[in-house]
This record gives sequence, C-alpha cells and structure tokens, in this order.
Amino acid sequence: MFQSARSWIKRKYPDYYKMIQVYDVAGGQIKYKTTADLPYGRYKSMMFTVTIDIKEKKYKCTIDGLQLMGRLYNFYDAATAYDFSVDREVCEAVSKRFSEIEDGLREYVTSEGPTIARRNF
Repeated sequence: MFQSARSWIKRKYPDYYKMIQVYDVAGGQIKYKTTADLPYGRYKSMMFTVTIDIKEKKYKCTIDGLQLMGRLYNFYDAATAYDFSVDREVCEAVSKRFSEIEDGLREYVTSEGPTIARRNF
C-alpha cells in the first residue's frame, strides 16, 4: 500500500520530490505540501498539507493546514471561516482538489475506499 500511495503521488505531481516533507516507510507515513491556483475571486492560490498514514493494510488521508494567497499580496495566510463564507470559488476549488486526492488514492491504494479526515480550517 505504501508503494501504491507513492506511485500515485509520483503520477499526480511530477515534481513530487520537492513537495515531500515526510517519507517514512517503517512508520507508514507520507506527508507533502501542495499548491493549487484559484482562477477567480479574492485569492490567487491555496496551499495545504496532505498526510497519508498506512498501517495494518488500511490507510488514512488527512488534509489540513489550508492557507490562501490573496491577489493583492504575495504570501500565504491561514484560511478562516470568513474566507469560506465570502468566497464561493475557494469552497469549490478546495472541494475539487480534495476529491481529486480522494479518488486518486482510492484508485491506487485500495479497493475498499479511503478514510478521509478534513480538519484545521
């Protein structure tokens, strides 16, 4: 399962080696940080962390640490509930990216389907 998750990351992100923060085969954890453009609205991009824990032939994917970069400034700032209530594009983009990750892992890692935990934003 660990190698399957790694294969999916390599396929999804050609420059995956720059994104990996934790790659622990013995502990069964891969952690990476990724970005996505937001073509409309107040924000131009988002960044978040994906953690994949694999133990006993099961895995859990946690997506957290969402940060947004506004169109008027050039740094990432933590997302707040206000960002989601005001900017529909942020909600749609976050949901789309999470679905891509969920579907990709499901396809590569297991036929039983993943356990996805979304938190910290």
